[in-house]
Amino acid sequence: MDESDYRSLQAKRGGVGFSEEDLAAAHEILGGKALPEDLVLFFRYFGRDHRPLFGYDYDMTLEGLRDAVTTAWDMERDHGPLFPEGAILLAQHQGYEVMYLTVDGVFVVAESGSEKPDCWRPAESFNAFVEQAVAKGPPRLFD
Repeated sequence: MDESDYRSLQAKRGGVGFSEEDLAAAHEILGGKALPEDLVLFFRYFGRDHRPLFGYDYDMTLEGLRDAVTTAWDMERDHGPLFPEGAILLAQHQGYEVMYLTVDGVFVVAESGSEKPDCWRPAESFNAFVEQAVAKGPPRLFD
């Protein structure tokens, strides 16, 4: 997977990109956490005020990345914004692990099989999480 793959996806999606600046910004947003060398990072704007959305995965193909993320994008198109403005999406295809990092640093995780920091909060599953978002509006991340 190389930058040309992302440029092709960018043309299709109108907001996906890849750059060293994106990597640096994601690194800063994640509190300086070390990122894997084979990081997959995409970038688009999300929400009414166009705050950035980042995502990464350890081992998925471009098609897998698209499949894992398109659901949320399609839901946004069909039902309006699903997540609070400024949300950051970190997507991992295996196990459908999807994490939403809000601007105040709270994570919500769907079906994660990995070790989780204390600030992560589990959701039943990615599909249930999206269905809940559609039914009830943006998830309540600040309870």
